[in-house]
Amino acid sequence: AGKFLTENNTLVDGVIYLWRATNSNDGAGQAYALADYIAYTKAGAAGYSAPTGGFNGFIASGQGFKVRALTGAANVKFTNCMRVTTGNTQFYRTTENTTVVDRFKVNLSNANGVANQVLVAYLPETTLAYDNMYDAELLSVSPTKMYSILDNDTKKLAINARPSFTTTDQVAVGFTKADASATQMSMQVTDTEGVFANNQTPIFLHDTQLNVYHNFANGAYTFNASAQEDNTRFKIVYQNALLGNTDFDALQTIATLNDNVLKVNSKGTIQAVKVFDMTGRLVLEVSPE
Repeated sequence: AGKFLTENNTLVDGVIYLWRATNSNDGAGQAYALADYIAYTKAGAAGYSAPTGGFNGFIASGQGFKVRALTGAANVKFTNCMRVTTGNTQFYRTTENTTVVDRFKVNLSNANGVANQVLVAYLPETTLAYDNMYDAELLSVSPTKMYSILDNDTKKLAINARPSFTTTDQVAVGFTKADASATQMSMQVTDTEGVFANNQTPIFLHDTQLNVYHNFANGAYTFNASAQEDNTRFKIVYQNALLGNTDFDALQTIATLNDNVLKVNSKGTIQAVKVFDMTGRLVLEVSPE
């Protein structure tokens, strides 16, 4: 797949979409339920319903796929140099790539299971703009889905390829759900590689609506959503701002903890006291009487 994209980089937008249905069809006019596409670029693959292991970049014989032409009438090229003698026996299996990429996947789940996933990857050859052969727009007909939002743009991405990793980076995440009623949903990080493997680098979800930082190393983040589409609530970050040391000298505020008793004294007016644990969860909130 990578060789195909390289050969046709001026003809297609750099994404290969492979159709996948999670429910069988009896051939009697039955509509496929929850059918969607796996997106593949040189940054990796993001799949519908989180296929185990992910697509590894080897397109099996007879496997159909879609690409989006950059012009109205483009003829893509197939050459023998794209053909390989391995990776032709299974559609899904563990990746065999030897190049280590700093990347991870985020799965969105609801009561029906995993809805879809988004891949975030960091590579030195990519930028914050849309990178042909690395970024991939979301191609989904599902009423419930998650996506990453391209920086300074409105494109909804299934694969967000970004420049070399820095801990100050922030990735906007949006979601769409079937209706406006309150629904419980959750996000979970999987398939961590490179600097993210084995929780070497923490990955946080910043819920800006609740001002909560959740460390994915502690499991999934569960939340209630009522909006049908929300592109501003969530950000993936790599630093917990709530654990920073804020300068309170101007207010002359002092907090002490002794024998499990927290005391806060200030010459200014205290509106509220909030206590967070090391994972960024709010464990105590007190307002002065």
